Amino acid sequence: MYKVFVKDKLLYLTSNPNFEASLQKNTLFLKYTSSSDFKMGIDLLEHDVSLAALVVYHHEINFLLQELYKVYKVIHAAGGLVVNAQGKVLMIFRLKKWDLPKGKMEEAETPEEAAVREVKEETGISSLKVEEKLPDSFYFYATSKGERVLKHIYWFKMYCGSVEKLVPQKEEGISDVKWMDKAELSEAIKNTFPSVKDLLLSI
Repeated sequence: MYKVFVKDKLLYLTSNPNFEASLQKNTLFLKYTSSSDFKMGIDLLEHDVSLAALVVYHHEINFLLQELYKVYKVIHAAGGLVVNAQGKVLMIFRLKKWDLPKGKMEEAETPEEAAVREVKEETGISSLKVEEKLPDSFYFYATSKGERVLKHIYWFKMYCGSVEKLVPQKEEGISDVKWMDKAELSEAIKNTFPSVKDLLLSI
């Protein structure tokens, strides 16, 4: 199953024909037949205030994801959920919201390489150890021209054991970098993006 955020609502891609039974009311269930299913369903999800979620079903889950890729422009990015020796999580403040360090993958980079590079560039720390792969995030955003773009983010859990000065990458719009304990993270989650909140609550 894949979860794709459409603003604060969710598009679920699933190979389980009974998946919709486990969700809340006001969920639209579509058995995938063509790309028009995505376009119609996501338009409804964005504009119908009574619709809470959209479930698109096909017996082959990866086929569904590839079909979604064919319909929309896709941006691949990678980032890190960094934890230090005190168990604090590294957060950045950008676009008036708390976020995890991440950025667009460069050509020929692996997701892991891109994630480490982006964390170093955006926060100023250099001592990073990748511990494990975390679930990917997917969300739609609109360009200035109104084009709907799908962003696929590869996440990695990382460990930073050294004490280093945090330096926000201001040219990328980052105004603050901070290690947060559980109490601070609980407050930050109230002012973050739905996909980041979903990831933080899953750890």
